[in-house]
Amino acid sequence: MINRNIIQLENGNMEWVNTVNITAENKKVLNEKDKLSTEFLEYATDADESPRSEYDDLNRIKLLCFDVPYYDRIMESLATVPLVFIIRENTLYTFIEKNEDYEYLNSLLENTVTEKVYDSMYHLLFSVVYKFCLIYHDKLKVINKERADIKKSFRKSVKNTDIYKLLNIEQGLTYLSTSLKANRLALNTLKRHWNVNIKKLSEVEEEKLEDVMIEIDQAMEMTEIITTIAEKEKTTYSTVIDNNLNTTMKFLTVFTILLEIPSMIFGFFGINTNVPFQNMKDGWIYVVLITGIICTMFTLGLWKKRFLK
Repeated sequence: MINRNIIQLENGNMEWVNTVNITAENKKVLNEKDKLSTEFLEYATDADESPRSEYDDLNRIKLLCFDVPYYDRIMESLATVPLVFIIRENTLYTFIEKNEDYEYLNSLLENTVTEKVYDSMYHLLFSVVYKFCLIYHDKLKVINKERADIKKSFRKSVKNTDIYKLLNIEQGLTYLSTSLKANRLALNTLKRHWNVNIKKLSEVEEEKLEDVMIEIDQAMEMTEIITTIAEKEKTTYSTVIDNNLNTTMKFLTVFTILLEIPSMIFGFFGINTNVPFQNMKDGWIYVVLITGIICTMFTLGLWKKRFLK
């Protein structure tokens, strides 16, 4: 579905064309009526498209693909999805999917475009991108809180669920880090190419673009810090689990040896030869006492050697 809206700017109006769940018919209309190239439309509909900044010299069309984070309910982890902006003359094209996971992203896009009167279309574009950059900071704060909660839980007891949660955190951080680096590269290309060869950005536009790049740099730094902490904590957790396993194996070894001592003694007194206490009515009591004394001495010896600590 193609929604066409007129957006008021400080120095005139622009058209915002928001395509929802694009179909083959929508592609045909955008290609034939709006003169958008097939290549750019493929970029706009590819869910795995990487961030990029492109310019079609023939049709004088500009494209910006920017990754934005969201929470994948199926994978129960953070992921990123490309948001594509296409600019042709005085028209801004955006492409979204009506998906439960993307609901917040779609709402943010619509609210940002319509929330105020912008100086220009590029000012609007960079303002939208800026709002999406802030999502990275929000998601990183959530990740950091989850990491801290796992740390507290791990100190009390080791649970498999905590390991799986930490795995999801590492996966989400990988997605965020990769997307942030690609976004930074795309914006560098945009700033270098668009600003010099295509359109000289105004002071307001350039300032907003700088704000976007600063937010990306801060998010990249925060991602690296959290990733480093998570990796060190994972190493610590692995060491703790190994130590717990060693302690368990040590206990089982000692317990097995202790069980063998009575078996050996009772086996000795069960042989068909003359043995001590065989003619005594309460001889079995002495056998049990001797077994208990030997087991106690063995246990105390291990304790003094700090084998049980």
